Amino acid sequence: SCRRGQRLVEEPKMTSRRRLLQGLALTSLAPRMVAAAVPENWTQTFEVIVVGGGGAGLAASVAAAKNGASVCLIEKLPLLGGDTLRSTGYFSCVEPRRQKLNGIEDSLDLHYRQTMEAGGNLGNPKVVRKMIEEAPRTVAWLEECGVLFHDMVYEIYGSDYRRCLKPLLPRGSAYVRALSQRAMALGVKIMLETKLVDVHLNETGRAVGILVQSNAGPFISLRASKGIVLACGGFGANAELVARYAPQLAGLPTDNSPGSTGDVIYLADKLGIALEGLPFVECVAGNPPGRKTHARLFLPADFVLINENGKRFVEEDALRAVLTQAILQQPNRRCFTVFDKQGVEHLDPISQKGLYQALVADEAFCADTLDELAQLMRVPVERFKAELENYNKEALAEKKTGDKVPRRFNKCSRVGCTPLTEPPYWAYEVGLTVHYTPGGLSVNENGQVLRTDGKPIEGLWAAGEVTGSVHGANRLGGNGLADALTFGRLVGSEIAIAK
Repeated sequence: SCRRGQRLVEEPKMTSRRRLLQGLALTSLAPRMVAAAVPENWTQTFEVIVVGGGGAGLAASVAAAKNGASVCLIEKLPLLGGDTLRSTGYFSCVEPRRQKLNGIEDSLDLHYRQTMEAGGNLGNPKVVRKMIEEAPRTVAWLEECGVLFHDMVYEIYGSDYRRCLKPLLPRGSAYVRALSQRAMALGVKIMLETKLVDVHLNETGRAVGILVQSNAGPFISLRASKGIVLACGGFGANAELVARYAPQLAGLPTDNSPGSTGDVIYLADKLGIALEGLPFVECVAGNPPGRKTHARLFLPADFVLINENGKRFVEEDALRAVLTQAILQQPNRRCFTVFDKQGVEHLDPISQKGLYQALVADEAFCADTLDELAQLMRVPVERFKAELENYNKEALAEKKTGDKVPRRFNKCSRVGCTPLTEPPYWAYEVGLTVHYTPGGLSVNENGQVLRTDGKPIEGLWAAGEVTGSVHGANRLGGNGLADALTFGRLVGSEIAIAK
């Protein structure tokens, strides 16, 4: 049965941190444009400077340091992790050993083709191919760094295939913990609460250092003798930029880190950096405006989406761009995620905590019968029950026969639906949430940042969500971490070993 338990109260310290981070996000919306002439005297010199302490930046820092370079990582927030820490943790790649254990046939060509097609063939083919081919090596590298993965392989929300690996630790914490520990052990200098203000270009146009400001103190210039890596994330937490490039999504909440404010986009014009794909803002079914708690399912086999008329309106394993359009077309842009006891059991501990917090806050519903659940949701009871009955017939038929059905037939033939038959039954209202911004800086397959004339800016690389050349109009689920961690590893190594 459904138990609410005691109301959870956040400690004042945690509340204070949250307010601090929100304040940092707001102040970053109006970046200070300061002329950054190459200084006569540098504050400090490193071989490699990395801007951003999320997965891409940590991977670049560790890779560069492992190859003998002196490295400085700057992060404008008071803690490391960025959007990687908030991510589901799923990493998409062709991994023959684990996929074979799970009876999955896959190939690099298939992963490449699905990534390109999902993005409307707007990703840079050479960049996408590099990510696909190098992602399995990144998994092995991460394991060397201390990340432990389950042997199970998953098809997650919007991933289009069963090739996602999941760390043992919840969400993205495994990557952040392992890489930050390794970075510190390798002597990487980490400067928190330090914001990028500008990039120093010399007379030939080469990036030779950065101008930063720490804790509203004086501006200081850090020299990079080998190269700079921009890994400072996307702009999903910048309402101004979202409204500018995707006005149809203006006003939506976001699940991004407060540091994801697209600071480098403001610098692109003066630095001559090419930008691409900025209107392709990705949403997921997340928190409606005003929601205090966060609860979200990741495995499409475990839930259905029901609108306020009690109808199921989309195949839940569809591409994220398709799901976004489907939710936009629903009455009042509202719908509910509906699942049962099995879906709860498949969640990681952090997600289970979020779900029960939502229940305590009256932002999720739990009932022992479908009649009671429909009444709590305020949807037509008989129509709702009929939708669930039809869905369960599909799920049980597929489970019973095991017949192979063409892949695009329905969800149950693709991911093996979990029948929603075990009480207690759950539902929570969801709305569109800005989740990822596939557009950003143009890069080549080596991660070098490109000028508007298509030529690379010497000394300047980028990795992760700050770039715009990988995903095109739609990102496959699990490809975000594959992109960030793979290109972070590659560019960090490349800069460090360059003569």
